[in-house]
Amino acid sequence: MRHMLKKKWFNDVPANKVRTTTPLNSMTDDQWKALVQMWSSPKHMVIY
Repeated sequence: MRHMLKKKWFNDVPANKVRTTTPLNSMTDDQWKALVQMWSSPKHMVIY
């Protein structure tokens, strides 16, 4: 599921436009922020 979230809400989105709150009811804002932080690392910036 994380790869689908990354594709829809993170990839190809300018850094200043990435959501700071969760787009899902099933996820907390803290969980969303942790994902965005992880995706922002150089290791996870690779797009498959």
